[in-house]
Amino acid sequence: MVWDRGKESVSLDISSEQDVFRKLALNADVLIEDFAPSSAYQKIVNYGELRRINPRLVHCSITAYGKQGPMRDEPGDEHLVMARMGILASQPGFREGPVHVVHPVVNLGTAVLAAQGITSSLYAREKTGFGRKVDTSVMAGSLMFSPKIIGERLEQRPFQLTTAGGGPFYSVFECADGNWIQIGCIHGGFVDIAATVMGIADLLADPRYGDGRRPESEEARAELFDIVANVLKTKPCAEWERIFEDADVPYARASSTDESMDNPQVIANDMLLQMNDPIVGEVTQMGNPIKFTHTPGGDSRRAAFAWAAYRRGAVRDSRCGTARGARIGAAC
Repeated sequence: MVWDRGKESVSLDISSEQDVFRKLALNADVLIEDFAPSSAYQKIVNYGELRRINPRLVHCSITAYGKQGPMRDEPGDEHLVMARMGILASQPGFREGPVHVVHPVVNLGTAVLAAQGITSSLYAREKTGFGRKVDTSVMAGSLMFSPKIIGERLEQRPFQLTTAGGGPFYSVFECADGNWIQIGCIHGGFVDIAATVMGIADLLADPRYGDGRRPESEEARAELFDIVANVLKTKPCAEWERIFEDADVPYARASSTDESMDNPQVIANDMLLQMNDPIVGEVTQMGNPIKFTHTPGGDSRRAAFAWAAYRRGAVRDSRCGTARGARIGAAC
């Protein structure tokens, strides 16, 4: 609902409603489609054809692995792409071998590339008067985060991490009350302070622990990690927050999503919006995440749904639409 807020949308089958699709494309600024290169729908969203009716159109095509090569028509499953592009094998984990990455890394990378291509094309259009074709892929989005470029010049980690993190002073730990706290001691100065207020500063003199940042072995790292974890379990989270705050140790309580909505920073920066959705009722959503000086943007108080737009006949007048793998927009 957050992403649909402030928009009108319409769902259509472009194979049987091509006249509607072309009417939408006639006045659109941007078309985004993710059909496979050999898909039959490519004839319908063909840039050359659409450019004839709308020379200002910016057409962005997002494929899985690019438009050339033997995998050009493979589905764009992000986890399969990450596996093939070396991301799973490059991430540290709590065991040897590749690990599953939950974060939608390649989706974010692909979105960034598409957004850059689209916005640069819109800017160029202000000078040339013409749109253009933008091609990118999920594979390209994954390569944004590939370690290959610099990985061969870096020493590999001598140890595997745990599910809670690997650094004894840079991980998330459970406190006595069951709450969790993240310690973020990125350099030696913070490590020394944290160890002091935790009462274990003398341990850092042991060369096996490598000043708390670079233990000489995996066994030493695991041992120091457990020591820190056991100390943090002796006090409730609120008490550790007070101790670390007074000592200027980088930390943060690991809040739940509900708790984060009450964060004073979230409230102070107007990051929440209360709206009455016509189907689910009163809901709390993310506010405007981007602030502009001269055009601050207003809060939309309604949600648009494809079925409602279609029933109202918005298909005849809307300049924004979703058409089976394609999204068309005109200042929506």
